[in-house]
Amino acid sequence: MGITEEGQKAKDFTHMNALGETVNLYDELSKGPVILTFYRCGWCPFCNTQLKAYQKLLPEIEALGGS
Repeated sequence: MGITEEGQKAKDFTHMNALGETVNLYDELSKGPVILTFYRCGWCPFCNTQLKAYQKLLPEIEALGGS
């Protein structure tokens, strides 16, 4: 998948989440907005910082109907 510009529609895909569950992007989007992030691995301090920030914002994200 190539680089997607802001505002472009992402291509549908199915992948496993951090819990080992199969997740489909378009299925999730049918439930509401989705934050999609790419996590390189536990060794990446930038990825870990980003995930911690999302975790803090999770209640607000969910309150707005997002996941």
